[in-house]
Amino acid sequence: MTLPPRRASPRQRQRQNQKAQAKYRRKRRPSCDRLGQPCDSISKSRPDVYEELQGHSNDMFYSSSGMLLVKTLHHAYDALKWSLYRKGDTYYVHFFNPEDITYKRLNGKAIPPSRFRYHEGPDPVLVAWHYRQTIRARIRGFSVGMKRR
Repeated sequence: MTLPPRRASPRQRQRQNQKAQAKYRRKRRPSCDRLGQPCDSISKSRPDVYEELQGHSNDMFYSSSGMLLVKTLHHAYDALKWSLYRKGDTYYVHFFNPEDITYKRLNGKAIPPSRFRYHEGPDPVLVAWHYRQTIRARIRGFSVGMKRR
């Protein structure tokens, strides 16, 4: 005589469903935390800056006006805690007062042109603008043309 199969409790079924959903998500589409989130060199809400730097705001939706970053780096980039510095064709990661051990490891890291696989890399003019704004935020406590926090 065989015993009937044991039923899972509601808590166990919920946990099984969560695991199955996580597995499905990993298979179907890569996570934004692993691949990255689109991050703009200059916010799309500032078309005036694009017009000032490039003479028009048509390029603000091109891939060269941003990059893919993991969520934590994206937020730190938007908060002007770090920026890229260009020397020749190579970009260097520059953290201003790195707080985390991960940030300390990334500080000074060189990003060669070969690292940008699908396009020519970030627009040097936009990257330089972001770097200048980050420096100004370190000196003044806020960036030019931005609201104080």
